[in-house]
Amino acid sequence: MRGKVFGLVLCALAAVAASAQISDDFNRANGTNMGPNWNEVGGDYFEILDGHGRCKSGNKWMDWVGTANTLAYYDVVASIDAYATATSLNYVALRTGVGTDELFIKIQEQSPYSGFNYVGFYHRTGPTSFGAWSGGAGFVALSTPITQARMTTYFLAGNTDTIYLALDTDFNGTPDLTLSSAGVNNIAANLGYGVGIGGYGSATQMGDFDNWSIVPEPASLALLALALIARRR
Repeated sequence: MRGKVFGLVLCALAAVAASAQISDDFNRANGTNMGPNWNEVGGDYFEILDGHGRCKSGNKWMDWVGTANTLAYYDVVASIDAYATATSLNYVALRTGVGTDELFIKIQEQSPYSGFNYVGFYHRTGPTSFGAWSGGAGFVALSTPITQARMTTYFLAGNTDTIYLALDTDFNGTPDLTLSSAGVNNIAANLGYGVGIGGYGSATQMGDFDNWSIVPEPASLALLALALIARRR
């Protein structure tokens, strides 16, 4: 039942995301210019290749500077498609609640580099560093590596302390794995309204990403989540 419930939630997320006003499919010219809607923090380390975005350096991130997000962090539903195309350390991260701190939720590929095999529920620990927050799940190993996934982060209505990460590995609208981390209230005072993307790669080994979006109106999602929780009971 749990998988079915979250499957229904993700189907709803997909339907709502289809009308997202804040999104990027990276379908434009190849090159290092990510476009006017992005601010690459710390240097020109992202690029577009064949309709995908990629990070070509360690621990880099981009701030979205296009249409402003006006939702509180617990009302944001963020999504991105991640692909484990490299054979060395790489990750793709969704960034929400960006202020003096932020929620930095990543899927990571590391040794033996057979796919994404870790998830990180992280926040900002320094000007250029990220780590687990107090009371959070931190760095979590996946039982089976995955080579691709639609990552979706969200909160259930009425609970601002637990963030969920759903991984849809075949892009069919139903999550194959859902993880969560409590303790968000421990850093909530420093969260803001910014959103963006994080990445890690190298000049020749990069994790690809595509189809980033932020859902601008979560009301219907919140109502659906409540209804589905009621059904579980």
